[in-house]
Amino acid sequence: MQEFPKRKFALSVAVLLVGGMTVLTADYLIKTYFPNRLILEDLMFRVLPYWPGLSTIADGLVVMGMLLIGVFSRGKISRLSMVFFSFGFMMLCRGLLNLVTPLGDPSGDVEVYGFLERYPLVGMFPSGHTTSLVLEYLLIKDWAIGKRWELLFIVLILLEIFTLLATHGHYSIDIVGGVILGYFAVKAAKRYA
Repeated sequence: MQEFPKRKFALSVAVLLVGGMTVLTADYLIKTYFPNRLILEDLMFRVLPYWPGLSTIADGLVVMGMLLIGVFSRGKISRLSMVFFSFGFMMLCRGLLNLVTPLGDPSGDVEVYGFLERYPLVGMFPSGHTTSLVLEYLLIKDWAIGKRWELLFIVLILLEIFTLLATHGHYSIDIVGGVILGYFAVKAAKRYA
């Protein structure tokens, strides 16, 4: 049995901490320097019904994905390292991208979205909800957990996309950016974690 290098795990934890600090710093800077952010139109908001009450479902899907990835990591340091690095990388990139695209929340900057954002985060691009589920799907696929679990994550991703658009929780481009960032977060984790 090969022992997992502790340095990779320490690096993953460091990336997670730096990523978390980056997101919080970006949110502070956006709130401070861009209090009246531009709110844009989105074609998908006109096509889909507007159901703001689904915001709790959008947050619930993210929580479900996090719980499942925690179970599937099975306490293995190598898997936890991949999870920590992927999420840290995602938050680091998301914080930086939020700063260069300080758009307003499409449902209005004063509203609180779902149940996770009782401490409202203000960044829009890319969608952290989407990125989280995509990177979790890619991780379990790499871990060969099983086809039915992969299918479940695909369903979670599709439901997440629908609920984010139907609640005006994210712009369409945020969701596309979230899918791309999820892919690159896992790719970076495979290389460095």
